[in-house]
Amino acid sequence: MDAVKQKVSAVDTRVIAMESSASAMRSSVTTLESDMGHIKSQLTSLLLGTDDLENRSRRNNVHLRGIHNAMANADLHATVTTIFNMILDRPLDTPIEIDRVHRVRSVRDRSSNLPNDVLCRVHYYTVKEEIMRKAWRLGPVDFDGASVQLLPDVPAQTLHMRRVLCPLLELIRSAGAFYRWGHPFHVIVTKGGETFALHRHTQLPALFSLLGVDPVVIPNWLDFPSEKAASLQRNRRREFPRRSGCVVSQGEKIMLDPTANEL
Repeated sequence: MDAVKQKVSAVDTRVIAMESSASAMRSSVTTLESDMGHIKSQLTSLLLGTDDLENRSRRNNVHLRGIHNAMANADLHATVTTIFNMILDRPLDTPIEIDRVHRVRSVRDRSSNLPNDVLCRVHYYTVKEEIMRKAWRLGPVDFDGASVQLLPDVPAQTLHMRRVLCPLLELIRSAGAFYRWGHPFHVIVTKGGETFALHRHTQLPALFSLLGVDPVVIPNWLDFPSEKAASLQRNRRREFPRRSGCVVSQGEKIMLDPTANEL
């Protein structure tokens, strides 16, 4: 009987030690979860900050798609100036101050015969905005036998976040509301004279209430890190969708001014 009591006592001691250890581990896990929450919040702030800075550094840029590869680099400046003046409905030789213009590596199939895009930085932001507004309304421009399309220069991370929000954008459209992009990254929604700025995933219920729609599952566009976006960024990919479907071009403002932005 004494032997049994000793064994029970030993088991009790071990159980108490295990419970104490488990309690300490739970406390450690709680601390780690809290620390991870703070770290994730800080990473999200850094992500939004760098995304904002990159968008601001590109705000004067214009992508031109469709200019023949046979066009020599030395002639790109004059070619781009001519295209811009065609869009602005001015004499083709009207000077436009352009800081730089060059070809960029294509992300399309290498077997394709499509020309590489041309990237141009317009010196004055107001001039660039006027060009983009009119280009959006006119559509592709016919130049030298080619159809040239003007597109905004959007960072890979911004494009990724906008793609994640495509289901929400469709929902906003179906509810008869308007939206535009803001920086640092957020969506500004207007319906019935009321404006709502969506910055965080936790704000979605309030937005659904404003739209008068049933809640739907929307992934968190601020999840960090994004492997897909990281891959896009490593490869310096710049993809621009067509107008149909879910449009995620920079500064889009559905049913209103497509080039408006909050920079």
